[in-house]
Amino acid sequence: MQRDRRTIDALRGRGGLPRGMRVDHGNPLDEPMLWIADQVVGAAGDAHTGDDRWFRALADSVELVRIEL
Repeated sequence: MQRDRRTIDALRGRGGLPRGMRVDHGNPLDEPMLWIADQVVGAAGDAHTGDDRWFRALADSVELVRIEL
């Protein structure tokens, strides 16, 4: 979670996230659906590095927005 906070702070510092945007962290043991976002991001990251097999399965349901800083 600390790494996530550093990433959020870095994105805000570069203008990648609006300063007023609220970001909360949840416990997947309390909310099992939180793992879905992690899986989608992982599939997108793998596709970005050349392994798109997982992202292809999600591509019709996901809108990927690239932010260039």
